[in-house]
Amino acid sequence: MVNRFVNDWTHFTQADSASWDPVLVAPGTAQAGLSHFPPPAMYNYDWSTLDLDFGNAWPFEPVDGAWTVENGEYHVLAGNGVKTLARDGMSLSDELGEYHPPVAFSDGDVELTVRVMNGSAPSHAGFLFRVSKCQPGLSQVTGYYLGLNAHENKLILAKLQNDFIPLTNVVCAVSNSTTHHIRIEARGSQLKVFLDGGLSPVISLADSSHVTGGFGFASYSTEAFFDSLSIVAQVPSNAEKWYHYPATNAATRYLSPLDWNGDGPCAMDGFYAWWWEHMPKNGGGHYAADLQNGSTALLLNTWWPYVFDHNRFSNSCPFPDIVFPAEDVTPPASPVSSAGMALGGSKVGLWWAEPADNIGVTSYEVYRDGVFLRKTALPQFIDTRLSPKTRYAYQVKACDGSGNSSSPVEVPVTTLDSDSPGGVIKRRI
Repeated sequence: MVNRFVNDWTHFTQADSASWDPVLVAPGTAQAGLSHFPPPAMYNYDWSTLDLDFGNAWPFEPVDGAWTVENGEYHVLAGNGVKTLARDGMSLSDELGEYHPPVAFSDGDVELTVRVMNGSAPSHAGFLFRVSKCQPGLSQVTGYYLGLNAHENKLILAKLQNDFIPLTNVVCAVSNSTTHHIRIEARGSQLKVFLDGGLSPVISLADSSHVTGGFGFASYSTEAFFDSLSIVAQVPSNAEKWYHYPATNAATRYLSPLDWNGDGPCAMDGFYAWWWEHMPKNGGGHYAADLQNGSTALLLNTWWPYVFDHNRFSNSCPFPDIVFPAEDVTPPASPVSSAGMALGGSKVGLWWAEPADNIGVTSYEVYRDGVFLRKTALPQFIDTRLSPKTRYAYQVKACDGSGNSSSPVEVPVTTLDSDSPGGVIKRRI
């Protein structure tokens, strides 16, 4: 028997990916990555939600115990910590042979029904999630477990780390031979559990022990039935930060596949169209270093085939009516009405008017005597720490979101003999 670990990336299908975070992009460098369309995937390249009514046992494979499908429910006989785990239908192989990677998610909303049959002795059964290790044997799991204890009328939330470690036990209306509806909301370290349609969580706590992984069911000393399993994967998106770039203080929001099929609160086709316009698409290649292990690899200087060629990953476009703009190769016109003023012996103020561009100007580059100083989103700039009675030649370029820049406009300014108190730069357009 070969034991495999979910967090061994050789045998793991990535659960989700998010838009790159501009906070992590250092000046003068770029992030490299692969973003699926849309990001929250559970099965390999499948961005639908998961809904199971157990006409059969797929996609679950028992790890130990006796698991069967009976009358449209997934059934397990009483056992000592028996469990089953969902597996992807995709087959992979390595030197150990063929295997099926686990279906996995990091953040998401889970709903299911559970009916435990033993109410006369200590026992419980429930849902496993964020599982990164799963082997036969009592509590030989790494991940989280939510169980229903009908004997003591409790909900149990525990972390399993080759041991059963309760995080909380909550007394509530749990009884044997009764079908209970469970909802789990997992967002990063925040875990919430709702019981039987209640609007307030009966469990709400923070724990960061387990971040991502597979899911399944487990039972401890009770016969149990499971049904109506639904999982909507969620993924944090940094779209708002990109909208406001170079400002990066916008909030991160969570997105699900529902945001692409029209059932979610926001449609993301607009963001991907915006992304197309703003990401670099020039040809050629460059070497990028992995900051974690120092290895290097040759990457193409283009991101769009991996972001926008959805048919590479799916046989149908989730938003067939989406139209992306053509690649923008037209540079803006040079800044107009440019002028400068000495604000003393060590300070100079510059201002200009926004020039024309086919898409729109997003920033300006300012140079002093041919040396780059700063990029600014405002049509004005103040330069300091200059020498008195010195002539400086400033150049200003207009830039758009596709990396095109205008020809520079030159603004000569001579500083005064000394600094004078006050001085306010006014924009004259």
